[in-house]
Amino acid sequence: METRCGVRRKGVGQVRMYYVMSRVCRYLRVSIGPLVMRCSSLVRARFAGITGLLSSLSSLAVLAPAQTPLERGLEQSWTHLGGSARRASFVSFPAPPSTVPSWAATHDINNDPIAFIGQAPLAVYAGSNVSNGRVFAAGRVDVFPSPPNPYRLYAFDRSTGATVWQSPIAFPRSNSFSAPAIDEHNSTVLYCSGPQVQAFYIADGALAWSATLNRNIVNASPLIVSDSSGRTRVFITDYDGFGNSSRIYCINADVFDAQRNAWAPGEVVWSAAIGAGSGNSVSYLPAERGGQGLVFVPTIAASNSGSVPVPGQIYAFPLESVGTGVPVWTFSNLINEGYFGGLCVVPAPTGSAPDVPPVIFAASYAFDGGTDTANLVKLNARTGELFWSVPCNRTSSIPVPLPAEFIALAGGIDGLFGSVSQVQLFQDSGFAGSLAWDTTGVLRVGGWANQPILTRFGGRNLLAAGSPPAQMWGFSSSLYLLDLSKRPPQPGFVVREYLGVGGSPAMVGSSLYCIGTLGLVAFGPTPDDLDVDRSGVVDIRDLYAWEAAGTHGDVNRDGGIDFLDREELMTALRGGDSVSMIGESR
Repeated sequence: METRCGVRRKGVGQVRMYYVMSRVCRYLRVSIGPLVMRCSSLVRARFAGITGLLSSLSSLAVLAPAQTPLERGLEQSWTHLGGSARRASFVSFPAPPSTVPSWAATHDINNDPIAFIGQAPLAVYAGSNVSNGRVFAAGRVDVFPSPPNPYRLYAFDRSTGATVWQSPIAFPRSNSFSAPAIDEHNSTVLYCSGPQVQAFYIADGALAWSATLNRNIVNASPLIVSDSSGRTRVFITDYDGFGNSSRIYCINADVFDAQRNAWAPGEVVWSAAIGAGSGNSVSYLPAERGGQGLVFVPTIAASNSGSVPVPGQIYAFPLESVGTGVPVWTFSNLINEGYFGGLCVVPAPTGSAPDVPPVIFAASYAFDGGTDTANLVKLNARTGELFWSVPCNRTSSIPVPLPAEFIALAGGIDGLFGSVSQVQLFQDSGFAGSLAWDTTGVLRVGGWANQPILTRFGGRNLLAAGSPPAQMWGFSSSLYLLDLSKRPPQPGFVVREYLGVGGSPAMVGSSLYCIGTLGLVAFGPTPDDLDVDRSGVVDIRDLYAWEAAGTHGDVNRDGGIDFLDREELMTALRGGDSVSMIGESR
């Protein structure tokens, strides 16, 4: 067995030249035939030296499209609750194989312990190089006695978990657990709490702009739309759970331009009354995915007195509304239950006829009954027409669409009026929906406040969902990876368990981030792990360095250097391609 840098090299053996050439050529998108002819002298020499081969390969890099730092395998920042503006909650990368944390963040820049908002989702900036990726989470210093310290938005280094900066945010009212959102166009990260929408520069946490709404924001997370050059817009709703004064706001986030954008950053472009609202995050389908310039928002009801059950509403507003926006269409729920969360928008399958519309999935919340007193609906995103409605557990979680016409949903509250925390899987048959299975009696997982993630890679669909916290606003202790091709309790249904975490996770590439009893924890390869050649960027040269027996080859942190590390690196470089080819980017 060969060793390098004191790490045992397991089972790699002698690398076959043609295999290496074909894999690298596949990455470079060049034909292997000309390369074989060009490297014929090396081929005749057989294994005369892998370094020489890689040197020859590197000379062909000019034939490949230019690659900017961290443009590896379509890795994307986790910019919103649900990952993107359409809130589909999936990545086209495998979940981390190791359940050992890469790092855990527990203290601020003054080395004081942080009490994170336990169920609050995260946002992750992938970074333009290895050193400037960031993970964003909200919390405050956990120091006794009172008065309590102010809440802050924290930025952590993706590679090390070190606290880079922390900035004060408005006090989150009613135990609000909103998610941050990232405006990559303007290099800012947004947080919504109290009546404030605050934008901070990603680089240093300085306040870029802020806006004050009419009412407090509770559990709603911002939407950022940058479809129009120089006209980035932020959408958010405020809270009125028992009344009719909640509103949707469209806020300008770009610089003032008299011709193109006649609003200052933080200025309200338009707003509209939406009745009663709580936790209602706005969603959007980009034009390149078939969107028609509409933003979608669910609500509790047109008006809610709290004494008489009323149906929830879903509105579609034009993105470019003016003054007080007027919805293009409105859907009223079939049952007298409202929506306390967001919704996801799913584009029509690639290659569909023009009359095949994108669709919306949304789930309601019921305050009594068991696991089937709320409902999951499927709507035509162009018209608001109902395709089907099926009973489901109460939830504020956003449905997670799967391939092959399935939808996963986390919901329920343990011990409340017959409810129980669970994950449910539904089948979409076009104009009818049905429950395929749930996890009741098999696994304590999911819950009304947990937002799962679907990881799609290698033909497998795995769902990362957390265990509900022991207390309503506490910290979860387990994150489960579930194989959705199996039914509970079949063997292999639970693929693995990540201990010490369980809040709503976020993923960038194969790196997973989650809050729990251990703090804010990262699993999987860090950007620094993938930077094998220590150049400061992750690109094809790191594959060269790995094959040339570089000094930083234990990419997956399992204590050895073997083909698994190569596969991890190849996944990071090319992992998103299969999904990209069928049009399923976030």
